[in-house]
Amino acid sequence: MSGYEHKIGATLDLVGRLTLAGQAQDMSGWTARCQMRGPAVIELDCIWLDAADGLLAVRAVPAAQTDWRPGRYGIDVELTSPSGEVLISSSEQLVLLTPITRGLP
Repeated sequence: MSGYEHKIGATLDLVGRLTLAGQAQDMSGWTARCQMRGPAVIELDCIWLDAADGLLAVRAVPAAQTDWRPGRYGIDVELTSPSGEVLISSSEQLVLLTPITRGLP
């Protein structure tokens, strides 16, 4: 599996809906954390776009990527309920690439 490719320094904005048996899940009150693990461990921002519909964004602005290293990374989301129950999403592959074009005038 090749995985999603992302050029370091471009805005990372992955959006997905949390489902169970194809049905969107109400994640109101839940917190979300996301990391990429590979040649380095990278924390990402997790933002609920619509928690009641399970819609979550995983993001990183270019300025947050200055120390990112190219390579293959595993990525998943850890979810914690208000009562402390922890769920972890399926893992996906993400490949970080060094960009060719940088800092055009």
